[in-house]
Amino acid sequence: MPLLLWAGMRATGERGNVVLIVFGGLLWVGFSGWFIDDIDRPGGHVPIPALAAFALVGTALAGARPVGR
Repeated sequence: MPLLLWAGMRATGERGNVVLIVFGGLLWVGFSGWFIDDIDRPGGHVPIPALAAFALVGTALAGARPVGR
């Protein structure tokens, strides 16, 4: 998922998204690992509050700029 996001942002000309990709990717892996039992069943999904938290943190990361820029 993070690699797809990065590729799409590069294709559309977005720059300065290193913070979003690195920390968003780590957060995605963390959520996937934490909720693996919920995801790994038929019809399973990440709980809605956790997904909302991921979206909010991702939005905050999208506005962050690398240090020194």
